[in-house]
Amino acid sequence: MPKVLPANPLHSAIVEILTEKPSLNMKDLHQILEEQYDFEFTPQYLYQVVGRLLEWEVLMKTKQKVSLNVRWLSTLKQTVDAAMSTLREDLETSKNFVLQEGKKKEFIVSSASAPAIWTNAVLCAFEETGATDYYEFLGHPYWILVSKQISIEHLKSILDQEVQFHTLIGGQTFLDKKGIQMYKDRQLQVSVATDTSFYPDGYSVAVVGDYVIEFMLPDRVTQSLSLLYETVTSDDKFNQKFYQDILHIQESCSLTITRSSKRAEEVRAEMQKYIS
Repeated sequence: MPKVLPANPLHSAIVEILTEKPSLNMKDLHQILEEQYDFEFTPQYLYQVVGRLLEWEVLMKTKQKVSLNVRWLSTLKQTVDAAMSTLREDLETSKNFVLQEGKKKEFIVSSASAPAIWTNAVLCAFEETGATDYYEFLGHPYWILVSKQISIEHLKSILDQEVQFHTLIGGQTFLDKKGIQMYKDRQLQVSVATDTSFYPDGYSVAVVGDYVIEFMLPDRVTQSLSLLYETVTSDDKFNQKFYQDILHIQESCSLTITRSSKRAEEVRAEMQKYIS
């Protein structure tokens, strides 16, 4: 039995639905997945997926209805508690991300795990510097199009000090504008600039105090997403599941943390030119 759920959008959606509606028959589950999550597949395929989750003991079946397996939930809670304990230790000891002035460290990560590692690195930078401003540049609004909560929202919920958050987006395509509007709908400060000195596709950079955190999506992910940003011109042409699957491609890429007052001021100044 897996301790945690595999990184699969459909599996995650099924667990999320059954968290809110503890017991459902297959017809109702299929309807919710199609209407609320934009999945498109046959009932027969859903039976195969649910069958696998039953084998893994993630789900249980009673009287033609499926629900979450209490045993799996208990195991999952233990795993999450252990992970949170480890994270707290990492944040307290600052072993992974805290650097001396002028030093740089590179982490090899997957694009799927990058948002969580990015958030942890930013938190450590805030802990170390006590900064009250956060600046980030995103070539495109990659994660907000498919995430219920993005890095900035996690940071706002965790940080004790008052912080001004500034996001700069580097594109103006239909999907860029869709993502920018989502920032605004969530009351997040966002600006747009297509002529910065930053690399436009696949690149993200954040500045916290004298820390600079940079991330580049894998080439295959960048190329696939760039094609979508270039060709999708309306909501009916946007396949959210396909977009999410691209972001979850398990390929290695680089996340770099640099502690340099000079470099941080240069990156911050470049963003400040465009942030209103």
